[in-house]
Amino acid sequence: MRMNRAGNIPPEAPPRASRRPGQRGFTLLDAGLGVISLALAAVLAVTSSARREQAARCARVGEDLRALATAFRDFSAERSTPPPSNLDATAIPAGMEPYLRDTAWLAETPVGGHYRWTEAPPEAKDGGAGDLLGSITVTAFAPAPPLALTPADLHRIDVLIDDGNLATGNFRAGFNGWPVFLVRAQK
Repeated sequence: MRMNRAGNIPPEAPPRASRRPGQRGFTLLDAGLGVISLALAAVLAVTSSARREQAARCARVGEDLRALATAFRDFSAERSTPPPSNLDATAIPAGMEPYLRDTAWLAETPVGGHYRWTEAPPEAKDGGAGDLLGSITVTAFAPAPPLALTPADLHRIDVLIDDGNLATGNFRAGFNGWPVFLVRAQK
C-alpha cells in the first residue's frame, strides 16, 4: 500500500472503464434509428386509425341502405306502387316524407355524395316474388362532395348487407363505381 506524505492511505480511484473510441453513450446513428422507429410507429398508428374510421363509415352506409330500403318497401307495400324517381339527389321522392323522416336521406352520406332513388322500369315489375321496385344509389354529381370509396370499401359494404360479391346480389358497383342497392318487394 502506498501512503501519501501525510501518512494517510489515499482513497482508491474508481476503475477506469475500458472504452473504445465511438462507444460513448448514443451515437448519431443510434439517435437516427430511434427517430425513424418513432416516425414509423406514428405512421402505423395514424394509418390504423384511418382504416378503422373508414370501416366505420362503410358500416354506416350499409346501415343507412338497409333502413332506406325498408322505407321504400313499406311505401310500396302500402300504396301498391313504388315512389317515382327523384331527379334531385338532395330531395325526398314524392310521398316519401313520412317514411324517410328518421333516416339520413337528406344528409351527405358518410362517404360523400348523396342518396338517390330510381324507380325500376315497368319490365322489371313482373308481379312475382322479389320484384324490383327500384334502386338506391349513392351519387356524387357536382356540387355534391366526391365519394371516398375504394373497391375494398365497396366489398366491405357488400359483405355487410348482401352476398359479398359486387357482380351478384342486390348491392353492386354502378356508374363511376358508385354504390347501387337494388330494392325488391317483400316476399
